[in-house]
Amino acid sequence: MRTIKDEWITVSDGVRICVDVYLPDGDGPFPALYAVAPYQKDLLHLPAVPMFRFIETGPMDYWTGHGYAVVIGDQRGTGRSEGEFELVGPAEQRDFHDTIEWIATRSTTAGSTPWGSSTPGRPTWSAPAPRSVVASRPGPAASPPTSSA
Repeated sequence: MRTIKDEWITVSDGVRICVDVYLPDGDGPFPALYAVAPYQKDLLHLPAVPMFRFIETGPMDYWTGHGYAVVIGDQRGTGRSEGEFELVGPAEQRDFHDTIEWIATRSTTAGSTPWGSSTPGRPTWSAPAPRSVVASRPGPAASPPTSSA
């Protein structure tokens, strides 16, 4: 797995959104999964246990090991992203749309799909439908199994 930390996306109103990109080994392009939340992407290394209930994406190596690129972002006004936080506001929805469009322009990805549960999954139902969403969800569950069995 390759990791690209702190990629900056300038959205339509000039605010910069910060994301991390996780890629499978190899050249790609890979279908991309996208999740964003106010919980700070830099805390994903914490264990997915009840104390850290905000860790909802599961281990990145699970998704990259199954051939997906994963883009995890800090929501506007949270973590490293610029702007003012506004839960479920119009700027947030434009950010989701603009980020999905950005993902689709990368040479390492083949389209994108919003994914996740709870807050990280909100782009699934609140972003205006971009032209670039060509992939489908990886499965009926938003998170991978917690054991390697």
